[in-house]
Amino acid sequence: STQSTWGNPIQFVANDTHMASMEDTAEAFRLEVNCLSSDNRATRSNALMNLEKRLGSLQPAELQIVLLARVDSMQAMVLEGILSRFFDASESIREKAIMLMQKLLPKIPQVVPVLVYLVRTLVARLAPLPIPEAVEELRLRLLELAHASIAKAQVEFMPFVDDYSLLLQRTLIDEPPNVRKESCNIIVTLCTHCPARCAAHAETLIKNLQTLLVHNHRDVRLAAVQALSGLVMCTARHVSMGGSLDPILPLLVNLTFDSNSRLRVELVKSVTAWMLNDDLNGRVGYDPRLAQVVLSCVSDDITSIQNAAIECLVTLGDWYTSHHEQAIADTQRYQNVDPFTSMKERPPLGARLFVRSHLFNIMRPLLPQLTDWNETTRKRSLRLVRTLFRYGETAMIQHLNELLQALYRLVRDDSTAVAAEAVAVLRAV
Repeated sequence: STQSTWGNPIQFVANDTHMASMEDTAEAFRLEVNCLSSDNRATRSNALMNLEKRLGSLQPAELQIVLLARVDSMQAMVLEGILSRFFDASESIREKAIMLMQKLLPKIPQVVPVLVYLVRTLVARLAPLPIPEAVEELRLRLLELAHASIAKAQVEFMPFVDDYSLLLQRTLIDEPPNVRKESCNIIVTLCTHCPARCAAHAETLIKNLQTLLVHNHRDVRLAAVQALSGLVMCTARHVSMGGSLDPILPLLVNLTFDSNSRLRVELVKSVTAWMLNDDLNGRVGYDPRLAQVVLSCVSDDITSIQNAAIECLVTLGDWYTSHHEQAIADTQRYQNVDPFTSMKERPPLGARLFVRSHLFNIMRPLLPQLTDWNETTRKRSLRLVRTLFRYGETAMIQHLNELLQALYRLVRDDSTAVAAEAVAVLRAV
C-alpha cells in the first residue's frame, strides 16, 4: 500500500521545532477542505481560490507540512482535498485544481511524499480507456503537471516510472497533437533521469511512437524522434530490444525527406549516436538503413544539414577505423595505385570504408526506387546514388550494370529535375 511503502509522509520533518504550530496551521485549513466537498459549485470554487491564496503565502517547509498533515478525524488531508477536485463534475473546478497543483509543486522541498498521492491521481485520470478526462485542454494540463513532477523529483521519480508508462501508452495514441507532443517530451525527461527503469518499458513505448513518426504535425514528428532516441539509448546498457526497431527503420529513412529541417538534424544526430554506441552496435547500430539515413542527408537542400551529415560520417569513419585496423592497413598499403588520390575534397578513408561496408545492403533496395512512380522518390534516390559514388568509389562497380540501365531511362524522364539528377549521377560514374 501507499502508506506501508512510504510510511508517514511527514516523518521527514519530525524534528522540526515548529511541528506543533504547523499542525495547528493545518487545522486552520479545515473549513476550506470541507468546502471542497460541498454540493455547491461556487462554494468549491471559492474554496480552491482561498487555498491558492493561503497556501501561496506559506514558506516551502510550511507548505510541505500543511499539504500532508491531517486536519480532521476523518483523516482527510489538504493535498487529498485538492486532488479530489481533479474528478469534479465541473470542468472549471477541475481546471482550477490542476492549476493550483502546478503552482504549488515547484515550491515543495521534498516532493516524493506528495508524488505518492499525485501520481495515483494522474494515472486514474489519464490511464484508463476511454480516458476519464474528456476535455482535451485539461488532458494537456494534466500531462504538463506529470512532466513537472518528473523534472522536480528527477532520479527520485524511479518508483513511479511504471505508473507513468501505463499513462503514456494511452496519451501517445490520444487524438490532440499537443497531448501527443507533451507525452513525447515526458518520455525524453524520463529517459534522462530514470534510464534503467525506462529501458524496461522501451519496447512497448516504441510501438506507440510509430504512428507519431508519420503524424501530420511537424512538431509531433520532431518530438517523436527525440523520444525514440531517448528510449533507444536507454536500452544500450540495460536491456536488449530484440527486433523492436525493425518496423521503425523504414520510417526513419522516409524522415530524411521530411519538410522539418530541425527534425532532419535531430534524426542525423540520433542515428549517429546509436551507431557509435558499442552496446547498441551489435543489435541495431550496424543496420544499413541507419547508415542510409545519414547518407541521404549529405545531399540535403539545406547546407547546415549537409554539413551535419558529413561531420557524422567523419565521426562514424573514425569509429570504423578504430574497430577495423586491418582493413585500414590493407587499403593504405595500396594507396599508391589508388585512382582517386588527386580528387579534391575527398572524404576521409574511414568514412569511405564505413560506407563501403554497407554499400551492398543499401543499393539492393535503392535500385527499384530509381524507377518509382513518385517523382520526388526518383529524384532523392538519384541524389543518394551520387553520394554513394562519392564515398563508395570503385566499390560501386558491382552495381553498375543495373544502375546504367536505370540511368539511360532517367535521363529521358518527363521531369527535368529528375533528368538533371540522372545526368549528375552519370558524371559521377
